[in-house]
Amino acid sequence: MCEVAPLTGGLRSPAVGYRVWASTSISTYCNTNHSVEYSTSNTALCRSPTQPSCHKMCTIASMDEGAVGNTTAGSLLSYKEQIFYTCTEDETNRNLTCSEAGAELHVTCTKESPHSYTIVLIGAGVGVLLVGVGLVVIKILKAKSKVAASGREPT
Repeated sequence: MCEVAPLTGGLRSPAVGYRVWASTSISTYCNTNHSVEYSTSNTALCRSPTQPSCHKMCTIASMDEGAVGNTTAGSLLSYKEQIFYTCTEDETNRNLTCSEAGAELHVTCTKESPHSYTIVLIGAGVGVLLVGVGLVVIKILKAKSKVAASGREPT
């Protein structure tokens, strides 16, 4: 015998808590805006290590104008479902996955400018250079103060 596993966000048939034969098929039905994991069956034998769970679906909250695909703002995605779209400005193919149950997703076409990386690298290089110059100046000042403290003239 086997007990039908508890479930959040839906119902099971036979109902949760019933004791049934281990070979009994258990069906999972999710509430509105919930679904089983994408490409997972909603049925499993009671003896299966796990029975399907219900997850809150992701919402496509916004979609850039240049994004072309089979979805629109307001669409729902099952947990772990992936959509594919193309950005018209640079013809790149992209994808977006509902990897966090209940998340609001944004279909975007903005990309990092290669210039922003160059600016970061130049800024880091200048910073390292300034630190190096500062260390040399400190060493010179320490050497001068030692000479001044000893009362000798520098040679």
